[in-house]
Amino acid sequence: MRNILLSLVLGLAASIAQADCEGPVAFDALPESDKTALMNKAQTVRFAEGLLWKAEKDGITSYIVGTLHFYDPRHETTMERVTPLLQQTEQLFVEFNKPDENGMKTYLAENSGAYLINEGPSLIDRLGEENWAKLSVKLAERNMPGFMAARFQPWFLGITLSVPNCAIVDLRKGRLGLDKRVEQTAGDLGIPVHSLDIWDKLLPLLAGDPIDQQVEDMKWGLSLDLDDLGSDKSTVALYFREQVQLAWAFTWHRIAKTAPEHRAKISKMFSEVEQKLIIGRNRDWMGKLTPALSKSPTFVAVGAMHLPGDDGVLALLQRQGFTITRLPLSED
Repeated sequence: MRNILLSLVLGLAASIAQADCEGPVAFDALPESDKTALMNKAQTVRFAEGLLWKAEKDGITSYIVGTLHFYDPRHETTMERVTPLLQQTEQLFVEFNKPDENGMKTYLAENSGAYLINEGPSLIDRLGEENWAKLSVKLAERNMPGFMAARFQPWFLGITLSVPNCAIVDLRKGRLGLDKRVEQTAGDLGIPVHSLDIWDKLLPLLAGDPIDQQVEDMKWGLSLDLDDLGSDKSTVALYFREQVQLAWAFTWHRIAKTAPEHRAKISKMFSEVEQKLIIGRNRDWMGKLTPALSKSPTFVAVGAMHLPGDDGVLALLQRQGFTITRLPLSED
C-alpha cells in the first residue's frame, strides 16, 4: 500500500500510535470553541471514550484494554488494574507476540534486500543534495550515522524516524509499552499469548512499493512545512484522559490546517492509513477474536485507536452478539 510509511515520517499515523516525548499539549491551547467542536464531533462516534472494557457472551467474560505502544510511568497504575483481570482469563491476544516479532527480525536479517538498498545508488544520490541535507537534520537528532541511513530503503528509514528519541532510550533501558507489559505479565503467569497480526501479511503493506516510488514519496514529505503537525503531548494526554476518539479528531483538525496545496494529498494518505492499518486489521482480527472470546475467557491488548467507531474492535464484537461494558481504569 502506497505512502503508509511516508505518513509515519510526517508524524500523522505516528501521532496516534505512539508517545511524543516533548512539546506542549497543543489540544489544550486551542480556543474553547475549537475544543468544544472537536469534543462534540468525537462524541458522535461509538465507544469514543474508555480504555478498559468487558466483553460477555453466553456466560463467558473477557477483557479488552487499549494500549499505548511506548513506555509511560503511568502504565504502572494501569497494570495494577488489569493484572487481576488478566489472571481471570485463559489466553491473551496482542497485535504481535514476541515469537512472531523474532520471526520477522530473523526474516529481515536473512533477507536484507527487503529493507536495504543492496544495488544501485544509495539514498544520498537518489534523494539529491538538497533533500539529503534536510533528512540529515532528522538523522542528527537521532544520532544516526548518515552512511548507515543511506543504505536503508525509505520505508524502513521511515519507521526508524517515526520513533521518538525518548522511546528509543526507554526501549534500550527495557522500559516497555503497555501491550508489552501485559504480554510480559501473561508470560509470568503462564498464560498463552497469541498474535492477531500475521507479520508476513503486514510486511508487504509497509515494504511493497518499488524503491523509486518510495524515494519520490520521501522527497515530497521532505518538501513539506510540518510546523502544524509537529510533535506534542496531546495524543498521550488524551490517551490517559481516556478520550481516544478525540485524539483522532484532533489529528484531522491539524491536517485541515496544513498548506492548501498539500492538504488533499495528506488527507488521502491518512485515510489510507486509517483504512488499511486500523479498520482493515480490525476486521481481519475478528477471524481470531470472535471464536476465541466465544469459547474461553480471553484478554485482548491492542492499540487504543483500534477500539472506537463502527469498525472498531468493540463495535465489531458487539455485532457478533457480545455485550460490551466500559470499566474504570481505577477502582477508586
